[in-house]
Amino acid sequence: MENGSSSPHRASLTVPDGNPGRILLYHSTFEEAPACLGTKLHNVRPEQVLRQADWLQQNHDLISAEEMAGLEDVRGKAAITFDDAYLCIFHETIPELLKRGIPVTVFVNSAHLSGQPFWRDLVRILITNRLEAEFLASPQAESFRKQVRAERLYRDSKKPAVNSGTFQKALLSFLEDRKLQQDGERFLALWDELPTHPLLRYGNHSHSHPVLSSLTRDEQEQEITTCRDRLTQRLDTSSISPLFAVPFGGSHDVNRDSLHTLQRSGCSTLLMSRMAYNEQPCRQEGVRILEREMAPEHS
Repeated sequence: MENGSSSPHRASLTVPDGNPGRILLYHSTFEEAPACLGTKLHNVRPEQVLRQADWLQQNHDLISAEEMAGLEDVRGKAAITFDDAYLCIFHETIPELLKRGIPVTVFVNSAHLSGQPFWRDLVRILITNRLEAEFLASPQAESFRKQVRAERLYRDSKKPAVNSGTFQKALLSFLEDRKLQQDGERFLALWDELPTHPLLRYGNHSHSHPVLSSLTRDEQEQEITTCRDRLTQRLDTSSISPLFAVPFGGSHDVNRDSLHTLQRSGCSTLLMSRMAYNEQPCRQEGVRILEREMAPEHS
């Protein structure tokens, strides 16, 4: 499923040779990220996002991710996307992008929009409180203790060999016992906090943001279709993106069951996050693959 050239550490935006299509990925845009989330959060300050958007408009044809998915030749095209629906992106960043006439797609998790905690934020809280070893020694972690090392918990918790659902439940239980489950603050938007705008669309990012390939086929189907159905129930059709953004977006985060389930659910295009550009069209199991690059935090 590789597509285009890749570079895991881009310090700034440049125009690559051949000017391939590119889709930028943002997560949070806190002016100052909450201390409890530590240093592992991909956070780009609002003014930095806007500078990058201005640069993209000057150097590319800035269109929507949905429009890009419908093109065979995406050279010179660019799009902007956000994952996870952090509340901060709706305060300043996205309104300013929309004022500039820039289309935006936000990929959401239906569980978090309903108020459930985001397990990746819980992992960050665990690490910030230096509880990795204690968590792995707890009864809750017994089923995956051998696959996860305390010093690499952030990375190891994303292994396909570690069932994301099992890990989430264990982590939430552990932190609830210590009254640290959300550290007293809510970071993600709820359904009724999602703004509407003709240039703003919302897409499926799964129900609870698991590593899909860590789940059974039935569990994957539930994750994908639950978010799809809740988007349909809560939002106007014109606001819903037909694209699916793979949680974590790495090559090992999806498998054949994922692709078959996405195809059955009506998805024709999925977005990966492998720091790659879009050069020649790429399809697998009938599903088109587009690549995204995480926006640099500083440039």
